[in-house]
Amino acid sequence: MKQINWGIIGTGSIASAFAHSIEHCSHSKLSGVYGRNAEALNVFSKKFKVEPFKDIESFLDASDIDAVMLQPRTILISNIHLRPLKIISMFYVKNL
Repeated sequence: MKQINWGIIGTGSIASAFAHSIEHCSHSKLSGVYGRNAEALNVFSKKFKVEPFKDIESFLDASDIDAVMLQPRTILISNIHLRPLKIISMFYVKNL
């Protein structure tokens, strides 16, 4: 089975729970996190040893991220505009 390299949008409790779950999946790796709050982003990226992104376009264009977990609340309150790509449930899949 191919490894899935995950990215996460947001640094809250749901993002942390998802990051912890990835640690226990043999075919998954957390590769990046996007966040608007620099302090929270820094803490999250150090805790999970993952690359932080402050720019949504750079995050979505990252070649080492295959799929993204996003929280609907994050999208609603933060004015993030995702490109018209495949969105499956709360997961954004870059390459099928």
